[in-house]
Amino acid sequence: MSHFPLLYWNEVRMKWLSIPCGILSWLIACIASAPSMSIAADDGLQLIDNSDCISQVVAINATGQIVGLRDVASPGVGLTPKVFFRQTAADGANEQPIPPRTGFTGIVPEAISDSGDVVGHVTRIPHAEGSFKAFVWNGKRKEPELLPVVDGFSAARAFDVSADGRIVSGYVVGRNPPREIPCVWQAGEKQWTCHLLDVLHAHNPALASSRVVVSDDGTRIAACITAQIIPGPNQGFISHLFTWEHDSNGDWHRRLLAKENLGLRNINNEGVLVGSQTRDRKQPVMYNPGSGFHVLPCLEGHDTGNALDVNNSNIIVGYSEDPREPDGGPRPVLWRGDQIAPLPLPDDILFGAAAAINDAGDVAGYFEPDLPEEAPPKTVSFVMRLPENDLKSSP
Repeated sequence: MSHFPLLYWNEVRMKWLSIPCGILSWLIACIASAPSMSIAADDGLQLIDNSDCISQVVAINATGQIVGLRDVASPGVGLTPKVFFRQTAADGANEQPIPPRTGFTGIVPEAISDSGDVVGHVTRIPHAEGSFKAFVWNGKRKEPELLPVVDGFSAARAFDVSADGRIVSGYVVGRNPPREIPCVWQAGEKQWTCHLLDVLHAHNPALASSRVVVSDDGTRIAACITAQIIPGPNQGFISHLFTWEHDSNGDWHRRLLAKENLGLRNINNEGVLVGSQTRDRKQPVMYNPGSGFHVLPCLEGHDTGNALDVNNSNIIVGYSEDPREPDGGPRPVLWRGDQIAPLPLPDDILFGAAAAINDAGDVAGYFEPDLPEEAPPKTVSFVMRLPENDLKSSP
């Protein structure tokens, strides 16, 4: 399901500016110009203004349920990210927090299934039994359920979940020797089981993009794994892009897609993958099983970007970023085929990103507007519905 790589906390937190409490007053419907395509705004734009500093949607499912992160002031600590869950973007009155599991201090959500299951990992100070653990949570539980690991491994992270909530993808970590092995958790009648996915090196030293994603229908898993270990004092690794496909017997079969490394973000039911590649700069890319890699365009005057999510109509969302300078910053965008358009948000936003899109055309993300410096730093999350004529399947 749709997910977001915590871009704000990881990549652009230094660009805090400000937004006043009266943000709703200036949100006027507008249509942003695009180099080769334009998209219209629907009346369903919703703001999630639930933090004095940062609010960021992480994922949205087919029914409109969302999971996200928001900064909360903690006495003696400062700002601490907390996880929130809503049945809809507008359902702020019933917003539900998701706490870390007992014994852990942090929690990072990654994705949400159509059945409302949130997956991610919980963290704690260095621990003999693993400093981070994969989890699954739904509204019926007070705290996350830890996903099991196979013998010989301790830590684990979950990144994605199938639409029905029964297949979770991620990796497990071993110590001696250090290795990260992609894995799949499958739900049984009473408990989850963890299965390692076949890799080229039994002691796979690293997952290049550190993400393992699964299609909504649960039939395909994708990751970049170590294809070659380069010996020497500064040991290096060459990674290639693979998928594992599920057969009728329940087995997973590895298949090489490309001898390329991809900063992987998501995969859809057709096997279309999105993410980024970095040569001299980060470029948004799509991998199509029929035609291979395609570098996606950036907005005019921009030179970097990232494709963060793709739905089953091959509509892609993410951000396009202008040159790194004081006034630079990512802009939320949408791609259909080789055409790009900024999302129809206020013209004066400083930066933001479109984090996720579902098959109904609900796009979720965050932005920060350009407003007076004396106001406290703040961003808001948003969810908006694309009009039907923008939801046609893209090649």
